[in-house]
Amino acid sequence: MNGREAALLCILLALCLALSAAFKSRAATAEEQPAKLKREARELFRNVVERKTTEPGHCFLADSWLDYPVPEDVARQHLELTIHAELSAPYHGTSPPEVIDPDGAMPQAFCGESEARRQRDTLVESFRRGILKIDKGPFDLHPRLAVPRSQYSFPVFDASYRRAIIVFSYTTYDWAKISGDEVLALGATAGGEAEIYQKRDGLWRRVAREPLFSAH
Repeated sequence: MNGREAALLCILLALCLALSAAFKSRAATAEEQPAKLKREARELFRNVVERKTTEPGHCFLADSWLDYPVPEDVARQHLELTIHAELSAPYHGTSPPEVIDPDGAMPQAFCGESEARRQRDTLVESFRRGILKIDKGPFDLHPRLAVPRSQYSFPVFDASYRRAIIVFSYTTYDWAKISGDEVLALGATAGGEAEIYQKRDGLWRRVAREPLFSAH
């Protein structure tokens, strides 16, 4: 092998090593993204849960993520993005219980829609039979049963993981006890909002809320 061939071989080897390093770097980044998303989402939801004044009741939270994107105007304003599209979180391969309640402290709070319906039916029957006793409120003509249910979207983060947006929806189902064993369904009230968080001194703090929809 002459000098020219040896030099060419060295160049090819250096190029191969550089390409291999770049590929490994991209692979590591691709593997890291879901893990980082999960870590940051858990930290964020720790703040959300700690801010609640009462422990969520049975079936209060959906066991699947809310499929509702962050609206374009909300993303532009609070994530400072120059986009012309709605935003959804990238693939993360998680469920709400493992992110919102990673320590398993409130497993009863999560359930699917069919179990939530059964839970509501059980409460209404107990309310009708007088097993579940509820006093009238100061402005109520009759005792009322209210059953809340909520659902969160997986957070959408900015590139630096300093700001994040969660879409939150809630529904409250109401019944009134008209007479001894007569219960009247009053329908449901629903709504949704975007909750905007910012990381300050290593802690996520809610800095704004934007209403998105409501229904009665």
